[in-house]
Amino acid sequence: MRHDGGDKTMAQVLNCVSSHGLEAVLVAVELVIESGALSTEHVLNVLGSPERRTCA
Repeated sequence: MRHDGGDKTMAQVLNCVSSHGLEAVLVAVELVIESGALSTEHVLNVLGSPERRTCA
C-alpha cells in the first residue's frame, strides 16, 4: 500500500490474522485490492459479520 497511512493500515490488517486466520485475511485482502477501496474497514467488512469486525 503506497499511500498516506499505508503502514498503519498494513499493521491493522496483519493484526487480523490472529483472530481470523491467515487464509481468510488473504482472501479478504485480495477482494479489497480488486475493488480498489483499500482500507482496514473494508477488509473487516469482507471478513464477516459485525460482531467479528474487530481484530485482537
